[in-house]
Amino acid sequence: KSIAASNGLDKDYAFAWSYGKGETYTLLVPGAYGGGSGETVGTDSEFYKNFRQKQAPLYWGDQPFTSGPVYFGAIVIFLFVLGLFVVKGPDRWWLILVTLLAILMSWGKNLMGFNSFLFDHLPLYNKFRTPSMSLVMANVTMVILAVLALKAVFDKENPADRKKLNLGLYISTGITAGIILLMMAFSGGFSFSGASDVQMAAQYGSQWDMIQDVLIKDRKALFMADSWRSLILILVSAVFLWLYINEKIKQSGIIIGVLSCLVLFDLWGVDRRYLNDSNFVSEKKAKLKPSQTDQMLDQYAAQFNDEDYRVFDLSVNTFNDSYPSAFHHQIGGYHAAKLRRYQDIIDFYLSRHINTNVLNMLNARYVVMAGQGGQPMVQRNPDALGNAWFVDQYQLVEDPNAEILALNELNPADTAIIDKRFAEMVQGKDLERDSNSVIVMEHQKPYNPDYVVYKTKTSKDQLAVFSEVYYAPDWRAYIDGKPADYFRANYILRAMVVPAGEHRIEFRNEAPTLHKWDNITLVISILMLAAMAGGLVWYYRGRKKESAQ
Repeated sequence: KSIAASNGLDKDYAFAWSYGKGETYTLLVPGAYGGGSGETVGTDSEFYKNFRQKQAPLYWGDQPFTSGPVYFGAIVIFLFVLGLFVVKGPDRWWLILVTLLAILMSWGKNLMGFNSFLFDHLPLYNKFRTPSMSLVMANVTMVILAVLALKAVFDKENPADRKKLNLGLYISTGITAGIILLMMAFSGGFSFSGASDVQMAAQYGSQWDMIQDVLIKDRKALFMADSWRSLILILVSAVFLWLYINEKIKQSGIIIGVLSCLVLFDLWGVDRRYLNDSNFVSEKKAKLKPSQTDQMLDQYAAQFNDEDYRVFDLSVNTFNDSYPSAFHHQIGGYHAAKLRRYQDIIDFYLSRHINTNVLNMLNARYVVMAGQGGQPMVQRNPDALGNAWFVDQYQLVEDPNAEILALNELNPADTAIIDKRFAEMVQGKDLERDSNSVIVMEHQKPYNPDYVVYKTKTSKDQLAVFSEVYYAPDWRAYIDGKPADYFRANYILRAMVVPAGEHRIEFRNEAPTLHKWDNITLVISILMLAAMAGGLVWYYRGRKKESAQ
């Protein structure tokens, strides 16, 4: 097996959460695709009547699962469409283009030709793993054009303006309301089943047909209920705008107040489905407490005097569960932003099959497994190599592919695998291990993840490997307070040639890539604030002169 050298995510992985083309309809009707994978349902729902559960897997879109839909608001979409016809000038065009671009990008693998090109050529785009996040841009641009549409309505000055505004209002109402009515009319031909149903079918076996029939009924009901909801909100908004345009209501403040209340009702109502009182608990209840596994690990560690070790927990979903990391350093855990090389180690050596040598070099001192009855069982790994160690020899390899593949047969206690780009760091040096040499990590209390200290004592130069992830852009090394070179070994770890004698080695996360633009950002922010202040002064002075005339 080989791996292509890449600075970004794997394309299949990056496009996993791609919004479906049809799913884009949720921008207008929130429950069109079932809402979330654990949608809250009422006691009158078919799912509750049959299974007495208030959360149902109603989502039937293209994504593996989701907590809820992307919904901009029916009124916002309606005003955006109105803006297409009543807003003039260049602003309209860039807002339309950005909106379309964001929607196309959100489709990810569902528009592979376009998005594959962006993935390969757009700077930094291959670092993102959720194409649907691009809809954030569309949300902003749609709101801007919606506000500009209202401004055009409030700025009407003569009958000609009124005629144009009425025409735009009729067309935009017809488009948005018409789309909803058409979708409702053709909904009888929709399957109301999606990618997640295939997974559930395998899980529930022969019972699945009955369960799916229940889910489809609730999916249809939610589709129709939210369609009527969006339709009514659009029509009510259109009526009030018509009354203002035709001077049946002359105060713009009334229209602003009515639309604000309608938008608040619309978005608040949908938001409360996914963020409500049930999502909040008291601080006392929210405080994490050590689990039975954590207590067992602490007992073992105290018995063997173990400090600064890692745990490989197989009793949970190892690489998608962050709870075990609350009390112990983990080989697994979860974070949405992943280091590409560490993910490669997981894919190659820790998921499909477990390579014990790789576990040893990652300092997995304890392994947790599910025992009888699902109870956790802790085993101590006596072969874990600790936080740092000296090796007898090194092996140079051609590239990252060879580097990761070499780990399959590596004994990391004796040998370090080094990419040839770091050859000058080790070649020509006598690095044979001194059996009396010592390297230990200083135990920190409290633990500081951005600062690590080791003490060494050797009679000759030694090649040390540190069980910490190599990330040169942010981490700096120091020996006795002076900057020192270090390099990558074993595809993922740090390594260093340690000089003879007694020394103090420090690794500090100084994050220069994070802070190098701080001063420039500060200056730009000050200039932007000054420009905004100047613009406001200029605007109000102009208004004052107009009123004086």
